[in-house]
Amino acid sequence: MEDHTNTDFEHLLKAGHGRAYLMARKDPERYRERILSFCRKDFTFDTVFEGTRAFLAADLIRLFEDQTPFIETARESFKHSEEKEQLRYLSDFLMEFDLRGDVIDRYKAIWKKIEETPYEKLKERGNPLIEDVEYLAIKLIYGASWKTAGNIIKDMGRWYLQTGEREGCCFNWFYSCLEDEFGEEETEEHIKSLSESSPEADAFYRHDVLRDWAPERVEEEPPSADDVAAIFATGKELRGIDIIHIGIHRMAEKEKKKLAQMAVDTDNIRLRSQIVSLYMSERMVWPLEISYLLSWCSEGDRDLKASCEEALTLFESPEIREYALRTENVPLLICNYKPEDEELLMGLLMKIEIDDNDDNDWHQIRMLITDKALPDRFLCWVYETTLCSYCRECVVSDLLERGTFPERYREECKWDADLDIRALIEGGNDN
Repeated sequence: MEDHTNTDFEHLLKAGHGRAYLMARKDPERYRERILSFCRKDFTFDTVFEGTRAFLAADLIRLFEDQTPFIETARESFKHSEEKEQLRYLSDFLMEFDLRGDVIDRYKAIWKKIEETPYEKLKERGNPLIEDVEYLAIKLIYGASWKTAGNIIKDMGRWYLQTGEREGCCFNWFYSCLEDEFGEEETEEHIKSLSESSPEADAFYRHDVLRDWAPERVEEEPPSADDVAAIFATGKELRGIDIIHIGIHRMAEKEKKKLAQMAVDTDNIRLRSQIVSLYMSERMVWPLEISYLLSWCSEGDRDLKASCEEALTLFESPEIREYALRTENVPLLICNYKPEDEELLMGLLMKIEIDDNDDNDWHQIRMLITDKALPDRFLCWVYETTLCSYCRECVVSDLLERGTFPERYREECKWDADLDIRALIEGGNDN
């Protein structure tokens, strides 16, 4: 197998790649300024799936005899960071160096902001305060006593008493982490006991344990094809999460087919593109002949072409493969891969420019490669180039399962920012 080892320290650091640690270990001073900058900002591509880069950052700093400048830089950044991702990264980082006091101070400061913010503002999409305080609360309970957990429970219960809201559970993630740390039965019993002497703990107990605010869930009827067309007529865009929120994925099959037929019958290119854009997941697969999608790819409208090509990734056919080869469409070529396409596909992959904003859809391409079980050389290309550590984790897991994991990756995986990758290697799951 060819060795296209990536030695770009900047890229490796952003990716959270353990090879960055091995490079720095040879000559830490060479990378001092870049590591110092790393203490101010996290480059995690998707914190939901990856966690943060904090553990790699901590390992890098431990390479220096005097760690104070790095830690102080992180502490200062933590005081003023307003972005959710940065707050999580830096709190993880500081806890690695037992700086609980800094995390507690920021936790208290965020509670003060919450108490000063109207509840309607807190409920707005994108307001990070509740998520921020919950994340810090979770960091503070691990390795702590029930006294610490109890104080946090009272803080949350006090907020419930102040707002009087009973429309949703704001701290269910925190509660599940309490169960992980202290045990399910022990957690419930402890909170119940605490609630007998504390009104705040009682509010938390009723809200997050008993959930006596929760109404009986009634699932709304899914929209019809006409309903969806009416939404588009207002100018509203529907993508991704809207399919779930509005219940489009639960439409009857005849309604999904009717909606697709509307795309066929209309002369409105924008409406056609909007309708096709909904058929992009296993829950919403294009229900008519794929020949429509292939023909629309050539109509010259960029948005329609993109929607059709995305919808086509859910299919395999000689016609799609022929289109992919003719247009050098990488996602469709991956989905319709044949062994004779190997050199062409690898050549196209090597031309893809990787950027922080995923302007070239490189993340989708990497996910398709791991999903489609392509040959090892393509998995290694993902490992070397991706900025997403979760994609890298999928590659490591697949190569271990295949029994073809390259030995040259073993040591660097032990230092990867993704703790699950470290666990895979330490667990010795290769054949």
